[in-house]
Amino acid sequence: MKKLAAGLVAVLALAMSACVDAPQRPIETVTPVPLPGDTVEPPATASRTPSQEELSAQAEQAYRAFFNEWKRLEFLGGADEPTPTLLENGAGKYLEGVMLFLRDQKSTGYVVQGEMPTATVVPRPGEAELGSDPRLTLAVCEDSRSSWHTDSRGRHEGTLSQGLAYVNIVDGRMKVVWANTEVVQACAL
Repeated sequence: MKKLAAGLVAVLALAMSACVDAPQRPIETVTPVPLPGDTVEPPATASRTPSQEELSAQAEQAYRAFFNEWKRLEFLGGADEPTPTLLENGAGKYLEGVMLFLRDQKSTGYVVQGEMPTATVVPRPGEAELGSDPRLTLAVCEDSRSSWHTDSRGRHEGTLSQGLAYVNIVDGRMKVVWANTEVVQACAL
């Protein structure tokens, strides 16, 4: 048994010395090529919680996309159905309310004229309405004073409105779900 152990030690020592003197070669990594019909799982990545700043920026992007599309449709004379942009960025009672307005505008036949309204947006996390996410609330100032429309009752000037827009994640997307605004003389944002 001692001879066997001594022999193994000698063989192991020779093998180790051969490894030391051998030139170092990089270790090759072989990536298997998927065969047709195979499903490939993407490598797992650590998920990270977005910062409040990132959440607010995404909520603002959804609000601005919805607001700009709504105002564009007003300048076109209303709409019977929501556009893809409205559907992608609005939901629930807010989308329903805007569509009631746009349908009424189309059936009445008036077109908004003048300059495209603008909006100032400031993150205001904390409050929630109709199931919105309180982290996604925005303070808004909507300025349509450079636009107007005329209907059977006469010319109607645009207004300055201030309030809160409530956003939630719906079907994996940020969407405006409600807003409370009122006409003001000046916005305090």
